[in-house]
Amino acid sequence: MLSEELKGLRAELESEDSLEVLCFHEGAVSATLGIKDGPVTAPILEYMITGDRSLIIEGLSPITWEDINFGDGSVTVMRNGEIAIYKTSKSLKEKR
Repeated sequence: MLSEELKGLRAELESEDSLEVLCFHEGAVSATLGIKDGPVTAPILEYMITGDRSLIIEGLSPITWEDINFGDGSVTVMRNGEIAIYKTSKSLKEKR
């Protein structure tokens, strides 16, 4: 179930210029968003699971994840219509 796979997940977008780190909690995402070596913001956002392999993260510019596929240490998604790969880890609290 997607909600269990997301619980405690830390996902960092693989990108040369964009910074996007998402830490999933129950019903919320603590995010670090911005440009590498540039301005950064760290909001707490709400997310909704919209299907078996999809979700939307609410914010000024919503982030949609579709076709979510978990791998070993990564997750590949269709992010706002484009393929994106995130490095992943679980919080220490969730590993116990």
